[in-house]
Amino acid sequence: TLEIATATCISRYTQEVTVYPRPDVTIPQPDVNCASTAIQFLGSTTETNIVKWAWDFGDPSSGDQNESTVQLTYHQFVNPGSYVVTLSTINIYGCDNTVSVNITIEPNDLNGQIASDNLNPMCEGETAVLSAPAGGISWEWTTGETTENISVTDADVYGVTVTDIDGCTY
Repeated sequence: TLEIATATCISRYTQEVTVYPRPDVTIPQPDVNCASTAIQFLGSTTETNIVKWAWDFGDPSSGDQNESTVQLTYHQFVNPGSYVVTLSTINIYGCDNTVSVNITIEPNDLNGQIASDNLNPMCEGETAVLSAPAGGISWEWTTGETTENISVTDADVYGVTVTDIDGCTY
């Protein structure tokens, strides 16, 4: 309220002002922190009025992949180490907020090739046993099987995703 007074007159002017809050956003720690693995990041909020999301993964060596502009995003850190991940948001009122979280990326020691017990060309009716690279606790083959070894009888291209105890994949 503004009040102006003279010797004979008082004038009052009232203006209501609305103050809007900054966006309330957090960055939960990722479930998996392995190098060379796509890691999910989510700007966690209950607000529905955020109109801009701007991630900086603190990983300039990843070039254009160091940034993202969506609430749910993924980033792959090639090198283990400590990183500061920052999320800047703006709501419909133009209010902004920036939050950061420190994360440690662990080495991903999974590596290797699929091995076969049949190194010769296969003939019709023969079977080969394919073995996943070592170090895993779970396996998912392109055939849908979830064992460390599979038996195959058909010529095809076979792949496997190996997951270790830390959730790292290869």
